[in-house]
Amino acid sequence: MFLCSLCRWKPPEPPKMKFDPKNPGAKNSEGKVRNKKQTEEVAFKWKNLMQSNALDASPYVIEDGKILWTVMDGMKGYKVLDFCLKQEEMVEMEWDNQKYHPGVPYMKP
Repeated sequence: MFLCSLCRWKPPEPPKMKFDPKNPGAKNSEGKVRNKKQTEEVAFKWKNLMQSNALDASPYVIEDGKILWTVMDGMKGYKVLDFCLKQEEMVEMEWDNQKYHPGVPYMKP
């Protein structure tokens, strides 16, 4: 567990996840892990939504249920993180070796 020594803030425990830990990919409405085509559809939808908000990020589907996002301007990384965590399909996001979950607050540096 991480404890911030500057502000004595202790992050809340992440919510209990409703997926099989042996297969943590994003699941579709039937409870199955999204295949590559379904994952590409989600990535395309999210990219269009981000572009309509002047956020330029490029998605790359790296495996079933997982999308790698890249941004040219690192200052917009938290905007991508905020956007993704608000999406209903999101299960978990990892950035700089730290995992983020929807509904769990985090501190921006």
